Amino acid sequence: MPLTRITGIQVKDQSITEDDLSLSDKLDWNVSIQRHGFCPKLPNNPSLFLNGQGQWAALPGAALPQNVYYVSPSFIQNSGQYWSNLKLLEQEINSSPYGQEPLIVIYPGIYSWTGELEFNRFVSIMAQGATLGGTLKIKQGAEVYVKQLTKCLIDGCTPDVTVFAYYIGEIETENANEGYYQVFANTIDIINANGIAMRFNIYANKIYQCNIGEAFYNIWGAKITNGLVTGEDANVSFYDCVVEAESFLSGKARFHNCTINFGVNVIDGRVAFYDCFINANTAEGIICTQDSYLLLSDTNIVCDGSWSISGQGYLYVRGQSTANTARDPNMVLMTPIDLIVDHNYENERYFY
Repeated sequence: MPLTRITGIQVKDQSITEDDLSLSDKLDWNVSIQRHGFCPKLPNNPSLFLNGQGQWAALPGAALPQNVYYVSPSFIQNSGQYWSNLKLLEQEINSSPYGQEPLIVIYPGIYSWTGELEFNRFVSIMAQGATLGGTLKIKQGAEVYVKQLTKCLIDGCTPDVTVFAYYIGEIETENANEGYYQVFANTIDIINANGIAMRFNIYANKIYQCNIGEAFYNIWGAKITNGLVTGEDANVSFYDCVVEAESFLSGKARFHNCTINFGVNVIDGRVAFYDCFINANTAEGIICTQDSYLLLSDTNIVCDGSWSISGQGYLYVRGQSTANTARDPNMVLMTPIDLIVDHNYENERYFY
C-alpha cells in the first residue's frame, strides 16, 4: 500500500488496521526504553527471550547446570539431565570427567535395582519423597536425603557422609577409614557395623536390632527393641537409649543415662553404666563371665533372678544401687551385695 498523507482530516479510532500498515524490516521502529514500538523481528531461536531493554537474549539460569541430574519414574529419556533408571545414571556419572560434585534430584516414587548403586565420587542425593529399594553403596562420601532406603552400605569411605532418612532397612559398614559420619533416621531395622573408625554418630528414634563389632560408634536417643550385640573389638557408646531385649556385650561398651529393661550378658567385655537403670525384673540382672570388667556408676539394678560374676570377672560399683542376688558357687563376689563401693577410680581405665 502506497504512503498516504491525510491533511486536515480527523482519523476515527480503530479505522486503521494491521492491513493498512507496511511492516517492513526497519530497526528504528523497534520498541525501546524511550518509546513504544514494534517487537523486534523473531530470531528463530527458542532459547532466547525478549528482555527489558527490547533485545533478544538468553534467559539467565535457563540452562540446567551440567552437574545436576533429575530423576523421575515418568522420564523415559535416560540421557542428558533427565533419568528414570538409576543404574544408567550411575554409569553416566561414573564415566563423566571429574569436575563439580553431582547433585541428584529424585522425585517422589519407588525405585528398585539389583546389585549395588555406587558412585565413584562425592554425590548429593535429594530424594525426600522417594523410596530407594536397593543397596546404596557409599565409598567416596555423600549427602543423602531420602524418605526410605532399603540398605545403606558404607565401605571404607572418604571423605564424610551424612544420611537423613525416615526409614532405613539396614545400615552396614565395612573397613576402617577415618572420617565424619552421621546418620539421622526415625527408624532403623538393623545395624551391622564393622570397621568404621572414629566419629560415627547415629541419631534414631527406634532401632530394632544392633550388631556392632570392630567399630567405634555413638548411638543417641534410640529405643532398641530387639536387643544389641557387640563384638570383641567394638568400642561403642549409647546415650539416652532404652534397650528392650537381652543384650550380649563384649569389647568396650558404655551406657550413659540409659534404661535397660532386660538382662545383660557381659562376655569378655569392658562394660560401664553411668546414671543408668537396669530393670530386669523378669530375668537375671547381669551375667558377667570370662575376663570381663563391669562398672556401675550411679546405676540402679532391679532383677528377679540373680547376679552372676564368675570366672575372672571384676565388678566396680559407685554410687547408690540396689540388687536382688542369689548365691552362686562360681561367683567371685558372694551374696548378699549391698553395696560394694570402689573408690579406686583408676580402675575406669578398662572402660576407655
